[in-house]
Amino acid sequence: MAGHAAEVKVTILVDNLVRRRKLRGEHGLSLLVETEGKRLLFDTGQSGEILVHNSTEIGLNLNDVDCVVLSHGHYDHTGGLPLLLNRLGHMNLYAHPEAFGKKYAKTEKGEVREVGSPLTNEELLALGAMLHLNEKPTWLSDNMVLSGEIAQTTDFEALPSEFMARRDDELVTDFLPDDLSIGIKTSKGLIVILGCSHVGVINTIKHIQELTETEAVHAVIGGMHLEKADMNRIRLTIQAFTKLGVKKVIPLHCTGFRACAEMACLLGERFMLGSVGVSLEF
Repeated sequence: MAGHAAEVKVTILVDNLVRRRKLRGEHGLSLLVETEGKRLLFDTGQSGEILVHNSTEIGLNLNDVDCVVLSHGHYDHTGGLPLLLNRLGHMNLYAHPEAFGKKYAKTEKGEVREVGSPLTNEELLALGAMLHLNEKPTWLSDNMVLSGEIAQTTDFEALPSEFMARRDDELVTDFLPDDLSIGIKTSKGLIVILGCSHVGVINTIKHIQELTETEAVHAVIGGMHLEKADMNRIRLTIQAFTKLGVKKVIPLHCTGFRACAEMACLLGERFMLGSVGVSLEF
């Protein structure tokens, strides 16, 4: 889809890391994306209370949000939905059709725990959500696209094995088709916004490049799910950032300490550690 390149502002409302007085953190993610006169909330964090508290402290009014986009159906990205819907009454909500199914994770001890959304499709509709569920890419504006399902094309980004979903009363491996990201075309290149990028941050970038027919990548921001990755995968990811010419890498949420430390060491000024309250303009 053609259009004039957009300018973008991203404000971190919920993240694991907080470095500013009066703001609060939790294991979760929520970003406010402002571009082309629109305000989009990308994920809602884990609790809702943290999202509302931080937004108020920063001086942002959640009632002005035009739509909500969910990266996937895990609790740390969807947990704020009940409070948000009670506050807003109605909202346009974009997600994959499988985002609100029953989801589980195996612990290291082999125990199974629920990790899915607090609300089903039916409950969301009853609370006033206007659902836009799509497996395929969705253009949210002339320059902003929601990825749709992302193919695995790299040989080092394996899907996590601990996640499961319920199908016909059976627990099966969850290949996380609902893992979505956003790409925005700007005059500086692509801005790629990630939730957890369970399918792989490099797979995601390449997918967005193809969708937008844009090679230059200015910034990648969000969760990169490298907490449990070995150093080989971490270093191959960093090498791929360099090969792709990514100018700014801003890891959040589930990227993990070791991965962030290695990025800081190898990427130098191209690396930035994000935290709650930080606003970035591209």
